[in-house]
Amino acid sequence: MIQTLSAWKKGAFCLIAAAALAAALITSTAVFATPAAGVYVDDMGAWFDSTNPYLCGGAASPAGPLDGAACTAEFDTVTGTLTLWNYNGGAIYVPASGDLAINLVGVNSIFTTTGTIGINANSSGSVVVTSTSEGSLAIDVEQGGGAIICGIYSSGDTTISGSANVSIDVLDTGGVSANGIYASGSINILDSASLNVIAESTSAAPNAAFALNSFTGGININTTGDVTLDSSRQTSDSAVIYVFTGDVNLVRANILTLLYSGVGCTGYGCAGTTSILYGGVFNYDPSLFDFDSGEGFEIYTWITSDGDGDGDDEEEPGMPSTGFFAKPSQTDAVIATMVPVVSLVLLAGGVFAAAKKFTKK
Repeated sequence: MIQTLSAWKKGAFCLIAAAALAAALITSTAVFATPAAGVYVDDMGAWFDSTNPYLCGGAASPAGPLDGAACTAEFDTVTGTLTLWNYNGGAIYVPASGDLAINLVGVNSIFTTTGTIGINANSSGSVVVTSTSEGSLAIDVEQGGGAIICGIYSSGDTTISGSANVSIDVLDTGGVSANGIYASGSINILDSASLNVIAESTSAAPNAAFALNSFTGGININTTGDVTLDSSRQTSDSAVIYVFTGDVNLVRANILTLLYSGVGCTGYGCAGTTSILYGGVFNYDPSLFDFDSGEGFEIYTWITSDGDGDGDDEEEPGMPSTGFFAKPSQTDAVIATMVPVVSLVLLAGGVFAAAKKFTKK
């Protein structure tokens, strides 16, 4: 059931925050102050740098060209951009400080059972996955090696932008937790990008599954594409979205679908919170969305307006003038008891250290 803020002061805060978000999301072009200088691809089977910037025939090569057939990846060390064109291989890993942009062309896939992270920038910086040509990327990670499993992990922000179509399926069969996307910073879905995430952990409790997991900065959704976040297959602790510091800001999505198990997040430091959101509040304007819910799902569908009858949507993406309403996820008392579970695990070492150690083919 949709709820609005009861306090004007809190509502004003949400309005200011949303306006700032809209201004920040005017452009999603990746411009990095410190681009990555090198990157491993294919479960560390090939190292890309300025000397060998191409993946041809499954090996790093000094010569291309990138054609989506013989050569399926190219790395630009000046911009820190890895272009994938019909890439079908193992995990991608940035071992040193630097931000990574991944440009998608054609149909691409990452599958790994030897690594624990599909795109791994856990010791480097931010990750942007984008496309100018409706390129797609499917990430499939299955692991039971006692580590935290992630489709994408970044020590900064993670952004899905442009016309990228990204799907992530993570299955933890014997570790700590499954995370579709984990970011130390914010997670952003922008422009016309689409995202579909399934997170599941079948290992013994305490285990957990989160489609999106942001430690600081929250989740920002402002896209004309579809977003589906699914933790419904979880039989123990789960939340569709885990946010330690920040909120979930839904500015726009064609259709946002949240699928959950109903188990809730009770034993993973979550203090008995809901199955949908742990931490912060869910900010959105209900006048711009049709809302539907039932057992195990919530669906937010953008309301379009075709004033001149030409078949085009006259409403532009961005911050509505009416401001945000907020759908509280839990009480302030519960928020005050939150602990940074993932960061505590990270500081303790072990699980993320293992995540960096892919096995060479």
